[in-house]
Amino acid sequence: MIELKQVTKTYFRGQGSMQMTVRAVEQVEMTIQAGEFVVITGRSGCGKTTLLNLIAGLAKPDSGKVIFEGMDIWAMKDEEISVLRNRKIGLMFQVPSLMPTLNVMDNVVLPTLFAPKETRRNAYQRGREALDAVGLSGLKEAFPRHLSAGEEKRVVIARAIVNRPPVLLADEPTANLDERTEEEVMALLQKIHAGGTTILLVTHHPGLI
Repeated sequence: MIELKQVTKTYFRGQGSMQMTVRAVEQVEMTIQAGEFVVITGRSGCGKTTLLNLIAGLAKPDSGKVIFEGMDIWAMKDEEISVLRNRKIGLMFQVPSLMPTLNVMDNVVLPTLFAPKETRRNAYQRGREALDAVGLSGLKEAFPRHLSAGEEKRVVIARAIVNRPPVLLADEPTANLDERTEEEVMALLQKIHAGGTTILLVTHHPGLI
């Protein structure tokens, strides 16, 4: 489903004589089969998030290829990459990034606004199903400020799966959660995986691995 071929990504820190070159990802070769649950681990700052961003088409590699279902992502136009990401990839960022002025349901259905008309027509039905899946059907009218950290994470999962993508990319999905809530979030991800979704999870937490 996903293949990385000799992928390298370099960043530059500072300016002038103080500028430093940081190779966040270097010559990575990786193949991920449909239906796998892959954990990407390593110390903070080792390039895990950059790797996810490369796979999601959010960061362009300096060299190498990112292949998604046989398509070279960076041979595509920006609009085509956006459509691919919207239809095929669910994203969970480290920070929940919920819109504070939208209630839970509207936050969840937000990705459907950029989806085909068929999906948009069924947006709120999909939203209800996604919230049911994460156990938050009773909070659809609540706003982010009313939620606990664990509930926010669940809303993020619902938003990531509302378009029913075949791939879910989860960047430190249990960061800043207590142990019990962490277990609940991981159980949700395992349930989603059991339904056939391919998952790439980034963490430096030994317990999750």
